[in-house]
Amino acid sequence: MGTKNFSNANDLITFSRASGGTALRKVAYGPELVTNGDDFSSGWTTAGWTISSEQASVTANGTNQNLYGTPVSNAVAGKLYQLSYEVISSSVAAGNLRAGAYSGASFFGGSYFTLNTTVGTHVVNFVGSPSGSGSVLDFWLYAGATSGTLVIDNISVKEVLFDQPDGTLTLFNHPADIPRIEYDADGNVLGLLVEEQRTNLLTYSEDFSNASWAAFGTKTITQAAGISPDNSLTATYLASPGNNGMQSTITVSASTAYMFSVFAKADVSSSLRVSYATIGGTTANGVFDFEISTGVDVGNGWYRCSVTFTTDVGNTSAVIRIQSGVVSQGIYIWGAQFEAGAFPTSYIPTSGSTATRAADVASIPVSAFGYNQSKGTVVIDVASINGFTFGSIGDGTFENDLRLGASGANTVRGTGSGFAKSVTNGSYNYETGKIAIAIEEDNYYTAKNGIGAAGVDTSASLPPNPQRLNIGSDYTNFQNGHIKSIKYYPRRLTNAQIVELTS
Repeated sequence: MGTKNFSNANDLITFSRASGGTALRKVAYGPELVTNGDDFSSGWTTAGWTISSEQASVTANGTNQNLYGTPVSNAVAGKLYQLSYEVISSSVAAGNLRAGAYSGASFFGGSYFTLNTTVGTHVVNFVGSPSGSGSVLDFWLYAGATSGTLVIDNISVKEVLFDQPDGTLTLFNHPADIPRIEYDADGNVLGLLVEEQRTNLLTYSEDFSNASWAAFGTKTITQAAGISPDNSLTATYLASPGNNGMQSTITVSASTAYMFSVFAKADVSSSLRVSYATIGGTTANGVFDFEISTGVDVGNGWYRCSVTFTTDVGNTSAVIRIQSGVVSQGIYIWGAQFEAGAFPTSYIPTSGSTATRAADVASIPVSAFGYNQSKGTVVIDVASINGFTFGSIGDGTFENDLRLGASGANTVRGTGSGFAKSVTNGSYNYETGKIAIAIEEDNYYTAKNGIGAAGVDTSASLPPNPQRLNIGSDYTNFQNGHIKSIKYYPRRLTNAQIVELTS
């Protein structure tokens, strides 16, 4: 019998995520597609903008003011692109700079983008839609802007190329419906990232100059002071004279676990202090000191540091504070996140309001890989996990799905609500490694990391309506981690073979 091997998530998997989603990934870029985006020497039309010293500037006057250029050449519908631009200076209110197509159907994601106006380099990643007559790139200052000036430079559009040998590890914000194959800081592939829905409750995750980040004592920061984990010039330098810093107040729910996380990079100081105070409850303030290097390494000296706390019965809000862990010494920070949950999930950028990352939904139709209804074996290589569900086989209903994962007792098993009760496999405890389950009428068996179950389930039936193999979830519960590989065998392997495959 032949074997099918699929190394790309797009080859076989049906995937959706109704929002963007970040992941550390090897990223390279194709050639420049914009004509003279670095000096505006030709190919650009100005309507209210001024070209001077190889930069474009505009002063708000309450009307739409446009800067539009030649068509983006050689662009292809359906491919992934990155629009980048640099804000040199700005006193324009947020939400008033936009980009898209000058007229007609828009190649640029089918709509316009609202752009960040803080000083620094910013990027927008999008999937190209049919260009029609609208492939002319248009920057415009919206009529809602009645005051302020803006200077921009270095406008660029390039194709995004994932997983190239010469790619640079980047915390990349994937557009909606683009699967995330993540790497660790050493360039090793972790696998397909599958997560539940989460919301970043901080409204400004990168702009620490915004009023939502108030000072306690003296707030001393420098914006655009360094290269951030997404390889843009947006990192903030935070000094802590007199043991001071900055804080943000967030509405919370009572008796709920929350996670706070922020990317940090050592400078004069190598430590970070995070503290919180609850309002309306009885929980005492908490203070957490981190050696920055103990966080999750994301490369180039950056680490993601996180802390969890649980609100009490009377809580209505919480105050999060950030400062250097050493008085009067500085660190770099970027990408703050405050989310409801007992563990941190991937970074969700915000720039003026809270933002929600939708759940990752990945599956393979059973017709695509020769599913055998009478028997089979599934082996899953789990690179990381913060949940108990690795996948399921069925039709998406609770009654008919065979869920592959761990039960509430932390045991590896496959279970269906009305038709299958498989053998369990001892303590699980969020282990990484390889998990296997073999299914056959009255002959189920599981193994994990080279350890087989104590016995075989001799009274288990089969999923009655198998339509797809769900990856990393059963549509309700999510793995919240990485799946490195999935192997399916259209036969019931022996118990010894299953144990060997998970070793």
